[in-house]
Amino acid sequence: MPEVLLRTKLFVPPLRPNLVPRPHLIERLNQGLQHGNKLTLISAPAGVSLFLPESWTVTLVLPGQSAVLQSYPEGKYIGGEALEPDDTKCDLTIRPPDIGVAEYLQQLKSDPTITIVSEQEIVLQSGEPGTRIEVESMGRSISLITEVNERTVLLTCFGELAPFDEIAVTLGVSE
Repeated sequence: MPEVLLRTKLFVPPLRPNLVPRPHLIERLNQGLQHGNKLTLISAPAGVSLFLPESWTVTLVLPGQSAVLQSYPEGKYIGGEALEPDDTKCDLTIRPPDIGVAEYLQQLKSDPTITIVSEQEIVLQSGEPGTRIEVESMGRSISLITEVNERTVLLTCFGELAPFDEIAVTLGVSE
């Protein structure tokens, strides 16, 4: 055990394959070094975490805004075609800070192009409340709407919907 701990302290760990590039943060850290700063404190609210099945991929990440999660290999679909059976695509969206959960739900309910088939209050693994809605609008989808770090977060899945509940309840704050 001590040897493993020592090794992690002496060597730079390999980059993760799903690393989110943040050039603006690297630039700010470099500016601090150029000004002779010996310590830089980074403080930010925790992000959003979500546990996905191992075979899933995360694509099209816009930090602080959205990500696309899918059960199939990237590039399998060009766009617009129907998903094959057993394929699932989920969109994770962080709404602007001025739109609360209740207001967003009301917007969905008042949209004439959306038919809400069911609505259910659920409790996430974090203990936070969420609203699970099943929608019919150009196909069936299931969404979870909740609040994370005072931001409305929306997880919407299309295609094979069986894995939705297992994934959705893991949505929470990344620390």
